[in-house]
Amino acid sequence: MPFSRVFLRAFGLSLICCFHWLAGARAESFQVGAKAPGVMPPCIGMELVVLSATQTTQDLWFRVGVRNLTTETYRATKVLACEDVSLTAFVKGQRLKVEPTTVTLNQLFPAAGLRPGETHAGIFTFAWGSREAPADQLGSMELRVPGFATVDVRLDRGKLFEPIDWKQVERRSLLNVEVIPKVEQLAIFPMRLHTMMVREDDLEFTVSFRNAHRLPVQWQGRLSGRMAGLITEHQEALLPSAVSDSLTGTIAPPGGEWAAGEDNVGWIRFPRPHSHAAGRLSFALPGYGVTELAYDAESRTWRPAAEAVPAAGSPAGVVALLNEERTFDQLRSFWREKTLALTKRTWPAFLKNFRGTALEDQRAFVPLWERAPITSAEFRLSEFQAVKPDEKGRLREVKVELSYTIASLPEENVFVTNMVCDMQRDEQGEWHVDFLRYTELQPFWMLGYTETINSEHFLIFHRPNEENAKPADLAAKQLERGYTKLLRTGLKLKARYAAFSIAQKNDFEKLTGRDPMTFSGGASSAYIYQKAGVSVINQALYLNDYRFFTLQRAWGRQDRQVTILHELVHLALADYTRPWTPSWLAEGTAMYFAEQVDSGTRSFLREHLLPVTTIRELSKLSHLGAGIENPHEIHVQYQFSGQTALWLARHYGESGLLNLYTAFATNVPDEWQTYRGERTNSLIAASRLRIATRILGQTIPGLTLEALDAEVRASLGK
Repeated sequence: MPFSRVFLRAFGLSLICCFHWLAGARAESFQVGAKAPGVMPPCIGMELVVLSATQTTQDLWFRVGVRNLTTETYRATKVLACEDVSLTAFVKGQRLKVEPTTVTLNQLFPAAGLRPGETHAGIFTFAWGSREAPADQLGSMELRVPGFATVDVRLDRGKLFEPIDWKQVERRSLLNVEVIPKVEQLAIFPMRLHTMMVREDDLEFTVSFRNAHRLPVQWQGRLSGRMAGLITEHQEALLPSAVSDSLTGTIAPPGGEWAAGEDNVGWIRFPRPHSHAAGRLSFALPGYGVTELAYDAESRTWRPAAEAVPAAGSPAGVVALLNEERTFDQLRSFWREKTLALTKRTWPAFLKNFRGTALEDQRAFVPLWERAPITSAEFRLSEFQAVKPDEKGRLREVKVELSYTIASLPEENVFVTNMVCDMQRDEQGEWHVDFLRYTELQPFWMLGYTETINSEHFLIFHRPNEENAKPADLAAKQLERGYTKLLRTGLKLKARYAAFSIAQKNDFEKLTGRDPMTFSGGASSAYIYQKAGVSVINQALYLNDYRFFTLQRAWGRQDRQVTILHELVHLALADYTRPWTPSWLAEGTAMYFAEQVDSGTRSFLREHLLPVTTIRELSKLSHLGAGIENPHEIHVQYQFSGQTALWLARHYGESGLLNLYTAFATNVPDEWQTYRGERTNSLIAASRLRIATRILGQTIPGLTLEALDAEVRASLGK
């Protein structure tokens, strides 16, 4: 075809569709990459790039983009028409100039603005096919667009490539890649790209986010799937066209609390990229590493080009947090293996990985454990702790819980004993324990309490000899007597409890943490915070038989019965007792129902109650006697608390007293949640006082701690 016909076609057929070559005409595509800077407003700071080109028998078309070279999002408006653009071709020494038949880049800048490094692309189609001049005969070409310098373009046969054929690719690409966060705030929420689906008009990514932390999280962030972007090979930023409901508002699952280990799965769709720009795609979300996907021609799918990693500038805190979680997972697996060995009683496997004094302790543990009536057990790594090795790679004071159940007791009555240990890796990379100690409450079997006496409602533990069996046998009778008496008050008890007859002074302190010279007994209960609320554990009764049978032989048995009744009240109210329940209310209620409040105690208080012992001050204590060594002062606190419960029962009835008691168990107060992580005594005491003040006022309107204190003192005649 003569070159004059080429020139006439270029000017006379301006409505030819730029895609008519797809109807079956042979096409060759070239990577180009020719660039020219912006030289006139509004193109200053921009760059014009000829990204690729395709020549068919009828047309020559360029994929052209405007790229933002500045560091700010650029917003401008400039309309581009066919007559504004021209292409000058040099063919066999002749210089020919043509205008495009079609320009899809009619808006040079996108309405949403052009972010730094991004490209806004379109097609310039020229009616200049391979019949007029094959690509290797075109030589150098000059593309002129208003606002930019001239772009020198050459079609190099060494840069031929095959565009993506969307009709031939596999519909589903399996990605399965975890994307590491870049910022510390997201470090515990790894993202996983599962699949990419090729749909008719878009690409759909299946995405999930996981709470990789050991604890539930209240996620308040606003990061969502709508903030994702898909970057094409030509640096175009495609925004989501649709997002699943699960990722529309946030990356966290609905409901407020994100459970530990929970995955939030959804999908994000993007407009389908141009076939020239889809060979390499990058999935991006603010705060996460970028995942590059490369097209594999053999499998006709996209695969991760490389593992997604944090950007070079990401904070070290992300790596530290992830390393800590990995260490925590390793330690959790370690103690799971110990649980399995303990359950199966495979002692070589259980003792493996203990060293030094820890190994000696566990060797002593095994025969005692086998004699104790334990039905199930589990080691758990305490989740509220950091696990950061010191400079020698040693982990100090790792907190571990051993939970277990006791034969014949209700399964819901779980017992937990706590220990701390030092751990370190050996040469093979395995963790081992070389030091271990129990904190607060010593396990009862480690002290030799492995013999039992059964009664209808109690399993009584004692040391294994006849001398210790006698007081334990008497305890069984007194416990049953107290159980029957307490039921008449209307308080409810569980079907069975554990009880301990403790004949040695030091044992009582190790099992209860209380002074054996001051306390006659104790009722144990502890609390664990779960999603469903607060659960009560470790419910048992402890009798200080050293006090009864060694120090007070003359009157110990009678006093022992009263003590049993008092501690049974604590067990009856354990399900309504909380760590923030005022100590004066817990002990005073037990004294009231155990009938330990009478005219004699009122007379005692008239002589010994001091102005400093007030309901307000007692509300700050974790337990009566906390921080006090003088038994006389502790006795005053107990008697004053009992008189307070008596006053409440007389004025509001026993139901009113119990309503106040149970009001503290309704929910976890905000004041307590605020200080759960802060373990300073002053903050916890202040929190206790605020809770007591608020709940008393809500339950009995008009009654304050100060008014209650004054009323009780008045009833005593002070």
